Amino acid sequence: MRKGMVLACFGLLLLLAACSKPSPTPAATATATPGQLPTVTSSSTPVSTPAPSTTAMPVVVTPTAFFLDVTAPLDESVLQGTSVQVVGKTVPDAIVSVNGQPVDVGADGGFFTTVALQEGPNSIEIIASGFSGNHASKILTVVAIR
Repeated sequence: MRKGMVLACFGLLLLLAACSKPSPTPAATATATPGQLPTVTSSSTPVSTPAPSTTAMPVVVTPTAFFLDVTAPLDESVLQGTSVQVVGKTVPDAIVSVNGQPVDVGADGGFFTTVALQEGPNSIEIIASGFSGNHASKILTVVAIR
């Protein structure tokens, strides 16, 4: 393991050395005599500085996995009333329908609509489709009592 790390560091140093341009003349010269601190004298030759890179970094967009999450009503719920609100979330650019009727999808992927209920068992079908051909669906059963 240690040998591999040493080789990796050595390779990185070689790469850095190959990529850097040495200046034609040194900008400063250091001299030292034994027992004394080194002294530095600079030359009058300017040191070339590499220009900043104009290559833009690529923007990586990670696609969101297609999903359909229905938070209300709960499957097999017993509800009192003549309607229920269907609430859920999917990817923002999805097309959603509830019982065959289109539903608006918000910028965050959230959606909701109201569904009329008949007394007794009711099926609610939610379908979400994406432009790339992805789709997801859920069928909920709720029982309405009056």
